[in-house]
Amino acid sequence: MKSCQNDVAAKLMQTQPFDTIAFPDGGLFKVLTEDEGDIQFEYDTMIGQLGLAIVVHAPTGAIEQPDMPGH
Repeated sequence: MKSCQNDVAAKLMQTQPFDTIAFPDGGLFKVLTEDEGDIQFEYDTMIGQLGLAIVVHAPTGAIEQPDMPGH
């Protein structure tokens, strides 16, 4: 799942308009992933300075009807 998150984040950072967003100090916009640990500080900083933050989470799922045959 870590690889999937990082692949999605990298693709988003290469896509407009995200590839043109920069922080006031010139730092580049970064799509956050939950596999990086505690991202709350980075998230708060991005919201405070840019008004925007993107976090890629690992996909999850649930079997709604486990009695049904198939996947």
